[in-house]
Amino acid sequence: LMIWPFVELGFQAAWLVYGVFGLAVISYPPVWGGGSTTTLLALAHVAGTLWAIQFIKACDYTTMAAAVAYWFVTTNVEKDG
Repeated sequence: LMIWPFVELGFQAAWLVYGVFGLAVISYPPVWGGGSTTTLLALAHVAGTLWAIQFIKACDYTTMAAAVAYWFVTTNVEKDG
């Protein structure tokens, strides 16, 4: 449980790097020709990147809660005999 936040941090950092490089590709003028298409794609990409980072956090919290709940239930069961 002590190293688990580092796993989440690694996934978030990787997704952030992906987001930055994706934004750089979208913002590069010769690719899309500039204008409103580039702006719309950039906004959609930023929103998607932020959503994905929050989704990774939510998965981390859910996994941690399930692990603690499983531990709590299995260690507090009364022993037979």
